[in-house]
Amino acid sequence: MQFANPLILWGLLLLVVPVIIHLFNFRRYRKVFFTNVRQLQEITIKTRRNARLKNLLILLMRMLATAALVIVFAAPYKIDKNKQTGAPSDRKIVSVFVDNSFSMELSDGNVSLLEVAKARALDIAGAYANSDRFQLITNDFSGKTHQLLSKESFVDEIHNITFSPFFRSTQEIIARQKRLLDTEQGVKECYFISDFQKNTLDPKQMDIDSSYRVILMPLSTEKHSNILIDSCWFETPSHRAGEPNKLFVKIRGKGNESLQKIPIRLMVNNKQAGLGNFDLAPDSETITEILFTVHEHGTHFASIEISDYPITFDDKLFFTFSVKNRIGVAELSDNPRQNFLQILFGSDESFHYEKIDIKRIDYSLFNLFSLIVLSNSEGISSGLASSLEQFAAEGGSVVVFPSSNPKDDSIKEMFEKFEIPLDGLQLDTSLLRFGSLNLNSDFYTDVFERMPKNMDMPSASQHYHLLPPIGSETLIQFENNDPALIQIPYKKGKIFFFTFPLHEKYTSFPHQAIFVPTMLRMAFTSVQSNPLYYVIGENEMISVRNFTLPNDMVPNVIAENGKSFIPGVRESKGQQIFYMHDNILTAGFYTIASVSDTLHVAYNYDRQESELDYFTKSEIGQQINNEKFKNITVWKESGIPIAKAIAKLYQGVPLWRWFILVALLALLLEEIIIRFWK
Repeated sequence: MQFANPLILWGLLLLVVPVIIHLFNFRRYRKVFFTNVRQLQEITIKTRRNARLKNLLILLMRMLATAALVIVFAAPYKIDKNKQTGAPSDRKIVSVFVDNSFSMELSDGNVSLLEVAKARALDIAGAYANSDRFQLITNDFSGKTHQLLSKESFVDEIHNITFSPFFRSTQEIIARQKRLLDTEQGVKECYFISDFQKNTLDPKQMDIDSSYRVILMPLSTEKHSNILIDSCWFETPSHRAGEPNKLFVKIRGKGNESLQKIPIRLMVNNKQAGLGNFDLAPDSETITEILFTVHEHGTHFASIEISDYPITFDDKLFFTFSVKNRIGVAELSDNPRQNFLQILFGSDESFHYEKIDIKRIDYSLFNLFSLIVLSNSEGISSGLASSLEQFAAEGGSVVVFPSSNPKDDSIKEMFEKFEIPLDGLQLDTSLLRFGSLNLNSDFYTDVFERMPKNMDMPSASQHYHLLPPIGSETLIQFENNDPALIQIPYKKGKIFFFTFPLHEKYTSFPHQAIFVPTMLRMAFTSVQSNPLYYVIGENEMISVRNFTLPNDMVPNVIAENGKSFIPGVRESKGQQIFYMHDNILTAGFYTIASVSDTLHVAYNYDRQESELDYFTKSEIGQQINNEKFKNITVWKESGIPIAKAIAKLYQGVPLWRWFILVALLALLLEEIIIRFWK
């Protein structure tokens, strides 16, 4: 028990007054002489004892009434020690988290949950004095979260809160609070106002300093269903003008209803390029396909759209893709007379082909190519091997034809640079025909409409027998099941390893029908395109090859509305890395521009906010109890204004009424004793 006016307790000194009255009884007695009768003596003794007990009880009742009245004026109250961290007069540091993520678009009656949260934050401010200080945290994590605000500034900032594309985990919010509050002196209190989505705010992770008082304010809404565009991807990584493209779209549904024939639309360069529809079972997902064709080279701006309510931020997915004018192909060789690849790629305007002497290589030019073919070269240097490893790691494709010299071990040494073991590598000089192509592989998808039964297959009189590396895929094999062509994924790129030399003395492969589609397929699948889209708040760093940025020149990131900002820039291993620093807040298209180059990218909102699954108040309370967080409470609606309810947490439960009852009861007992005690 504590007192709002403890100085009044000095009034308890008044208790000496009834004691003094009791001790100094000023009543005068007269002597009355009776005959010496023994019976009267006994009656007199009993009467004195009763009178003394009666007087003591009256004294106690008067003292109790006096003490109770003094305590009433001292304003006694009782508080819960787990909910109180200081006295009402102490300076308070109040941290308030207002969830302004997209899930707060849902309504609580006629207004959004965000407006309800803002109103609660204002009510919280009203419960504190002007001398108290405040920290306002939203999902934006603006710079103002690092400083304390006056009550007036805090209220102004609450009015400015709008929806944010970011969402923050429980640990991130607590870390942001702790960073500021730990440097301040005073009573520290934290409020969390949120819908408490299960995939973002988890009560079990609220392991907050026990000296803080924490109040969780869950906001509830009606259950809603939601349809969202989750993601999209192309069937093939490369695109050619005038050829059909197949786009896959993943759609998810949250709800208990079955949906049929829901329309979906594809827009390319602000023009409708494709239509489709899909069916969706309750609480499930589906993948639909859209076919479309583009006829121009360059970067194209596209979006997929559906119509759904009330959650709308996930109804549109932006993406960009490029139709390249020419694909860069380089052949590294020490044989200038061999021209199979030059005939294939050099005569096609879709390719930029260069044949480079392996002894005169400028490694800085590798960024100009998507496919590098190492053709029958002997004595591969460690520098070339390292450059090819970096080229493949960054997304390029490397094609390797081994040397015809059986004593050349440089191929094996090169693969060691890639940390790819060629187990069982052994030269086989027997003449073998190709046995089959792996038509089930994605590599050969849509390459052949049909395969002739008696197709004339190539042969090789020299090849290397080996065990395919783990994770690799055999695309062509000899009739004895030895691999002829192996595709090996490597980091962001891939390696194609032919086990025979590209020389007409040892193979008929360049003269057979499968040579052209196989090599063209390698070139088309080697095109490294940037991601179709990025996610706001998740992809804050963009890594780009072949972006020219002159020395001391600063690029700009330009939004569709013309607003721009300067990103952070760092160069690493021939790539430009751009840092967005949370400057992108709106889904759509952005251009990274320098004096000599541009890059177009798309950003989308994070789909985690589409998960309409929330903790209830009882679930939150149960988790708090299970984790034994004694300084955390879940707000309970009491029907009184929030400001008054918060003030009561400091004032506690008032007890003055009980002491008035004690005083009245004491006076009543005194009167009963006086009147009826004989």
